[in-house]
Amino acid sequence: MLRTIEMYTNEYKDTTQKEIRKKKGQFFTPAEVSMRMAAVENKYPKNQLIRVLDPGAGNGILSFAVIDKLLRSGYKRLDITLIETDKEILPVLEYTITKIRQICESYHAECFIHYVDQNFILWESSYLYDIVICNPPYMKVRKDSVEATAMKTYVYGQ
Repeated sequence: MLRTIEMYTNEYKDTTQKEIRKKKGQFFTPAEVSMRMAAVENKYPKNQLIRVLDPGAGNGILSFAVIDKLLRSGYKRLDITLIETDKEILPVLEYTITKIRQICESYHAECFIHYVDQNFILWESSYLYDIVICNPPYMKVRKDSVEATAMKTYVYGQ
């Protein structure tokens, strides 16, 4: 499944100029790296509701890999929040969300999936998360940007 997500991502990359992807800070995680990142062992009780946050979901490949690993490890109650603002990659992310729903059904797992179309830095959540996964955009943040202003306690300069 990760290879299929990667294939759809490559189609997106083929139709989107490299300069545009670079300006957005988009560097997609390869399937192989996603599998390795998802291999982290979780020590939560199997019946616990596990909240997963992907604040820079992109194509959703990291979320899929982590959810797949959790389901294979016996977890049956998952609450997944995917945050992405780029409308161009949204068709790939929607495909991935569909596949996450299908794999949850195949494991007879209770999965809640939330897609958020907001800037993660400015987004507010009332939840705490057990797992946060992210391949964030790689770009400079101007010191006068909304993000830098919102994080002024943590960000100095660019």
